[in-house]
Amino acid sequence: MVAEEPVAQSQNEKPRAQGPVVAAEGRVSAEGVLSATKSKVGDTLRFWINIHNLTSKTVCTLKLRTPKVPGYENTQLEPATGDTPQALGCPNPAAAADGVTVSGLRSGQSIAIQGTLKAAGAHDLQNVEAFLSWVSLDGAKSQTIVVLGENQVEADSIWKSFWQGLYEGLKDFALPIMLAVMTYYFGKWDKEREDARQAAEAAQEEKRRQAENKREQARKEAERIRTWQAETWKQMLPKSHDLAKQHYVPIAGSIEESLDAVWGCLQEADPQRRGQKEREAFYEIMVLGARVRGLKEALFFKDRVGEMLAARCFGDYLSGFFGSPAEESRRWYGQATDLCRPETKAKKGFMRRFEAPPPQAKSNPVWECWCFFQGQYSTPAGKAALTLLAGFHAVLTYEMNRPYEHWYQIPEKLVLQQDAYWGFNVEGILNRIAAEIQAEEGIKSDFAAQTRDYLARGKGELLPP
Repeated sequence: MVAEEPVAQSQNEKPRAQGPVVAAEGRVSAEGVLSATKSKVGDTLRFWINIHNLTSKTVCTLKLRTPKVPGYENTQLEPATGDTPQALGCPNPAAAADGVTVSGLRSGQSIAIQGTLKAAGAHDLQNVEAFLSWVSLDGAKSQTIVVLGENQVEADSIWKSFWQGLYEGLKDFALPIMLAVMTYYFGKWDKEREDARQAAEAAQEEKRRQAENKREQARKEAERIRTWQAETWKQMLPKSHDLAKQHYVPIAGSIEESLDAVWGCLQEADPQRRGQKEREAFYEIMVLGARVRGLKEALFFKDRVGEMLAARCFGDYLSGFFGSPAEESRRWYGQATDLCRPETKAKKGFMRRFEAPPPQAKSNPVWECWCFFQGQYSTPAGKAALTLLAGFHAVLTYEMNRPYEHWYQIPEKLVLQQDAYWGFNVEGILNRIAAEIQAEEGIKSDFAAQTRDYLARGKGELLPP
């Protein structure tokens, strides 16, 4: 009999059947129980094994070997009562070095074996098993495995013990703590959400206020501009009206008379009748020059683009038809227009100057200019120069009526159709003039684009700015 050593009870120590091995009726059976399913390194586990002879005969030499399981050591086995039963006819066995040997069990007899295991190393859950063998009276040998149960050995860690103890101490307070934490964070989240909502509303209100301020500023600026424009036009309208009445309307009429007369000459086949029409055309050209020279101020239009186009058209007409200011033909033109008076009563006196050559022709600039005109108006250069008067006329008539558009409630239209008046492509003429002006102004100029917008607004294709 081996003396029982004191054993350390591990946590959860509670005998329960883990894996009984039970033989069928008429055979030897064995079942085992471990004292715990979990233990720590260094703990001693207890186990019990019950062996039953369920046969009708005696079995001899029952050997229960010490469990050989990795992670355990110092296994000890002994009968639970300290005595081993004897059976008639069975030899007295020698003591086993690695287990317990029982001489024999009679039919229906049982024996309880107890033992201990020391947990030597940590490991996951595994089965603990023992090996049982016996011999029948007729010499037949048998054996079986006795499953004691499952056990897990945990590492002996100070931190683990600490956390385990902390868990044991706090598990009863876990739910209240969790609820408190959840309440705190939910309250914090709700407050942040409310703060974000208020911030968004404040930002939206600030945007609305800024937009309202911008609209108010725009309204005030528009009102200021309207007031300024009204005051400007209040001062400019009388001046525009005087210019239109005294100069623009007569000039526009002279352009129409001049071009009608010149084109009548070009279409007349009878030399005698063409001669009379040539004198009328020359007179109208001179009257036009005199009226433009009588305009002491520069063109005064509502739109700067119109002013530049009209002035350039008339200037290019003079240079193209009568030559540069340095040429003699241009000097004759200037002197002739000085002698021309647009009044009806002065027409006869002017016409006599070029009906017949004076004794000294060189002293009569009207005669010299008349002779130059006769040879110039039918040439390609002369015709090209005269077409510029159509561009001048279109812009002039458009601009001189624009100041009255609010009076008549109908916007003035810029007449640019190709067949208008004399069949010229007026829009093409004005765009060509704009391209020349832009080329002279340099690469930073956008006068051609300004002219296209000006013409589109004049035709009603583009709203005014």
